[in-house]
Amino acid sequence: MTHPKHRSDFSFLRTLGGVAAVGVTTFVLFQLHLNFAAAGFIQLLLVMIIATEAGFWEATVCSLAANVCLNVFFVPPLFRFTVDDVQNWIALIVFECSALLVSRLATSARHQRSRAFRNRNEIRTLNKASRQLSSLNVNAPASDIVEVISETFAADSVVLFDGLKDQTTSAGTPSSQLEAETRGAYQLKENIVSSTPHTFIRMLSLDAKPFGALGVQGITVSAVTADALATLVAGAIQRSQSCERAGRFDGRTRIRV
Repeated sequence: MTHPKHRSDFSFLRTLGGVAAVGVTTFVLFQLHLNFAAAGFIQLLLVMIIATEAGFWEATVCSLAANVCLNVFFVPPLFRFTVDDVQNWIALIVFECSALLVSRLATSARHQRSRAFRNRNEIRTLNKASRQLSSLNVNAPASDIVEVISETFAADSVVLFDGLKDQTTSAGTPSSQLEAETRGAYQLKENIVSSTPHTFIRMLSLDAKPFGALGVQGITVSAVTADALATLVAGAIQRSQSCERAGRFDGRTRIRV
């Protein structure tokens, strides 16, 4: 299950690329003999693009670089890191504040798009898992259930612990730690936070009575999606157990006849 990656961590390479873009843009603008206002607007637009594609901190460094370039190449006296006119100081400060504000807004908008994409992807995957679990034979073993989860969510490891049968079923890469944590969640009768990244463990309940636990490793989903998946698995197991009880009842009825 793939998700767009958040670029909240600072990247030196992305920052270096952004600063290089600011330098090239400054050279082109200087060759075109643009004034401070036009050059500042174009540099502000560039900083916004960097914030959207790279991140806030990268855009912040690039905005400082753009401010220096505007000071040296477009504010008299040229080619010196000094400003004689107070109005130009105010213009540079306004540019920097505007660049930081625009960077923050652009980064926030990018994160919102990423969350929206991730939510749509999770809903789509969850619906697919629901259809596949519903299509399983009512007598399907627990191994079929964990295989569906493993394949649908592209998880590294899936563990299903049935506390009523004291039985552990897994799919994907074996993980003794995930098995132990999943069993521990049932024993504690509560959801637990795994010590392994990109892992969630949820209790399984039938008629508000815990009967097992589900552990999935290797994916990153929201808490709502994890709870919904646990509900789907509990429902699939409930159908299987209901079928088993019905079969035993029919067998006893035939013997009595």
